[in-house]
Amino acid sequence: MRFLFWPALFLVLIWGICKFLFVRSTPSESHQKMIDLYSRMGGWPLDFISMILRRKKAFFARHQIEGDQFKFNSDKMSMKSLRENGYIFSKDAFSNEEIEKLINFSSDLMGTPRAMDGDINNYKECKFDRSRIIATRFDFDPNDLIKSPIIQNFISSPRLISFLQEYLGGLPILTNINMWWSVPIKEGPDYEAAQEWHFDMDRPKWLKCFIYLTDVFEENGPHQFISGSHLPNGIPHCLRKLGYVRLDNNLVKGVFPPEHFISFFGNAGTMIIEDTKGLHRGRAPTIGSRLILAIEFSTTLFGASYKTISIPVIQTSQFKSMFVKNPKIYQMLEMRSN
Repeated sequence: MRFLFWPALFLVLIWGICKFLFVRSTPSESHQKMIDLYSRMGGWPLDFISMILRRKKAFFARHQIEGDQFKFNSDKMSMKSLRENGYIFSKDAFSNEEIEKLINFSSDLMGTPRAMDGDINNYKECKFDRSRIIATRFDFDPNDLIKSPIIQNFISSPRLISFLQEYLGGLPILTNINMWWSVPIKEGPDYEAAQEWHFDMDRPKWLKCFIYLTDVFEENGPHQFISGSHLPNGIPHCLRKLGYVRLDNNLVKGVFPPEHFISFFGNAGTMIIEDTKGLHRGRAPTIGSRLILAIEFSTTLFGASYKTISIPVIQTSQFKSMFVKNPKIYQMLEMRSN
């Protein structure tokens, strides 16, 4: 009966893709089959799904990209590095003024401490308070984050969107906005806070932008990535077959050579663009704290269920223009009554 397994797996996946095209919703079993195929075959099925579902690229005139205030290395060498290694690293992507504004903005926001390993407490919304730390990670609500003019301009940057779509092969669709504090409250990594090695698999193809909003060095818990592990068979089958799980550091160290382990150190304003299909983690801080902004763009909404984000009432002129000209980029945003 084993010869029937692969056709059945593909049929469930194709059925899910067809349903998604009609009702814009992915059956949970189809998302699971996508993960199963990756675990068994590597990244080729994901590229195939993305190719079927991706949308036509947006057009940007040269002056739009050159006149964009958001600056980072978006040349051919950067694209080559992203394709080969799975990441690029840019210092000073955000100015000190922008960093200060974002930190001040976040200080007035409510957020939620994330339950730690074995924790069954349901934490209530509160403001981040360094004098009263109750969990290793504190998350902000995307519906609040999108109100920031700096974040609006970032997610509508012609330079950024043009660069992302070159890698993705289709129109980048905004699929997540996250920001969180990480603080030292326990020894060792926390599973729930994504401090152990893992790969992402919510969509067939995507890129994440991580921006340090605080200085991050050895003691602050740097973001880490295994170079080349984003490639179709970059994660060996001996690890993929374990499933969609967190992986112990010693196990991973036994598979990859030391030079493939990349730790990103940098001052506030540093940005990492990364294909998180590769193995990555945010190492647990030992001293101080770390604030990170993470933005995700994908080729399609096919995959894991997602929560929509409300369209901000007050919009920057750049965001408003990009939203009008390329609404498919922001299809997970919805109008809500206040």
